[in-house]
Amino acid sequence: MAFHEGGVRLSGGTECQGEVEIYFRQDWRRVLLDSWSLSEASVLCRQLGCGSVLNYRSSPSTTEHKHMCVTGFSCSGSEAHLGNCSSAQPVNCSSGEQLYITCSEFKEMRLTEGCEGNLEVFYNGTWGNVCHNQMGDETVNVVCRELNCGRLKRLDSGRARVESAPNWLDHVKCRKHDSNLLMCPSSPWGQNRCDNSDEVIHITCTEDGTSLQTPGTCSSFPLQKYCSKRWSLRLSGGKGSCSGRLEVYHNAMWSSVCDDQWNIRNAQVVCRQLGCGSALSADRNVSFGPGEGTIWLNRVKCRGDEIHLWDCHHSLKNHTDCSPAGVTCAAQRDRSTVSTTTHTTTTSGRAAPNPPSAVAPPTPPLVLFVLGTLLFLALVLLLVLFYQNRVLRRVVSKTRRKTQPEAVYEEINHRYITRRITSSTQRGDLLSEELHSGYEHVDDELLS
Repeated sequence: MAFHEGGVRLSGGTECQGEVEIYFRQDWRRVLLDSWSLSEASVLCRQLGCGSVLNYRSSPSTTEHKHMCVTGFSCSGSEAHLGNCSSAQPVNCSSGEQLYITCSEFKEMRLTEGCEGNLEVFYNGTWGNVCHNQMGDETVNVVCRELNCGRLKRLDSGRARVESAPNWLDHVKCRKHDSNLLMCPSSPWGQNRCDNSDEVIHITCTEDGTSLQTPGTCSSFPLQKYCSKRWSLRLSGGKGSCSGRLEVYHNAMWSSVCDDQWNIRNAQVVCRQLGCGSALSADRNVSFGPGEGTIWLNRVKCRGDEIHLWDCHHSLKNHTDCSPAGVTCAAQRDRSTVSTTTHTTTTSGRAAPNPPSAVAPPTPPLVLFVLGTLLFLALVLLLVLFYQNRVLRRVVSKTRRKTQPEAVYEEINHRYITRRITSSTQRGDLLSEELHSGYEHVDDELLS
């Protein structure tokens, strides 16, 4: 698994309790307590997907970390990652006490299409998959109840929406007395390995539970109160699943969002939540169509660094006097490709909604491989033809050089022989005439 600057983990405890380590300058380093405050602790627990801060203190471990430590973080408390806070500095670990933190262990989860879809959990600052291994009806019923989606309707295996996404959870097996997924026994939270890419859990619930307008979970702790609403988002009417009219899944239907006060910061949060990269534009009065249902969400106001749209200020009143808001994200994905990555089921009263997002390559790797192979073969063929052409030209050139002198010699010899024969003939004739005339003169003298 590749690590990135600002990644965090806890060691020496549980998934949401332990000594804080941050990936800083190509290495994991402990964090010192000296500059730490509630703001930094809140960001850390949020990044881990562990809810709110219970407490932070000096590490009980007296073992000195073998690497350099880090200090100097300064956060406002609203950042999504420690990497968004002011930059820290490496120091010697012996210069101060090391940080130990305890979070509430709240971890977000969702079904990608409202009350059906792939089960995903939010951990360590990103959404990841849940493997299908050993997951039974009891476990899925816990998920449906916790999401206010009724009971289990169907349990399947499916492909991950994002092929590069981590598999945060595996071998989940809930018991009858477990009231939420976090209470169920499972493999440790972290990078797990499903049997194959088709072993991601896909759940369909009956949707006869409490309305999704009700907040999902609220947890009160001495330092902070953290509530979570679970809204699935999608972009409709655009080119692909990363551009179009913004819709929110509410009361078992998809509703639009009012474009009042809609801006690029709001669009940035939407694109981040959908896994569509950065926002290119926040579209108002868009031509993506009016959509179906009422305009439910209004006056959304985000800072731009929120992880989810529901973390922004908003109004939940129905509206009829505004246009739907639209978003265009940097990633471009084909809806036909998206529809094949998950199972879709049409339920009574509405069509199966599209998944909020999917990361699929625009061209399958096999097609790229075949095209590359054909291009390589064509190049080899051209080189062979070029080489054969050069060889043929050399052969023709050598042949001409060998045959041309012989023809010249033959012509010269022919001309020379012809001239000698002609000259000899002429000289013979003259000699014959002289001899003949001489004979006549002798005869004349004898006769006389």
